[in-house]
Amino acid sequence: MRKTVFLPVLVIGLVVISTLTGCGKKEEPKPAVDTTAVTTPPPPPEPPKPSVASVTLAKGMGQDKSPVDIASEFKPKETVYAIVRTDNAVAGNVIGAKWYYTKTNQEVGADSISLKDNGMNMTDLKLMNKKGMPAGEYKVDISLNGEVVKSEMFKVVK
Repeated sequence: MRKTVFLPVLVIGLVVISTLTGCGKKEEPKPAVDTTAVTTPPPPPEPPKPSVASVTLAKGMGQDKSPVDIASEFKPKETVYAIVRTDNAVAGNVIGAKWYYTKTNQEVGADSISLKDNGMNMTDLKLMNKKGMPAGEYKVDISLNGEVVKSEMFKVVK
């Protein structure tokens, strides 16, 4: 008799277990994980830096600060103009000139101007000596905010 009781209990137990597991709550599928890397946008580009685009030596300057009578040779009593074009300038940038007599490497003049406008600027710096400059070779060093960025050579002839 024991066998007959055991078998129906076993069958009923299996039916209950299979019913319970079949009725169990199904798990929702997990959402797909985004595997793309999170990237931060690149920083904005730095604004262009101020630069000296050109230096032109001339005997005069127009009202628009353009060079007049471009030259590399000057008379002893002529004024030498260094017309400096700056790009991407910021108001307050300083353009400077130091003038040298190259035979002795002696500084014969210095000039500087603080820019008033942003962007492109035309600036004039000049060397003049009412008594006259000795004949020979000269150099002008042009600086932007204290750093020499361009040099130009010229001659004074009798």
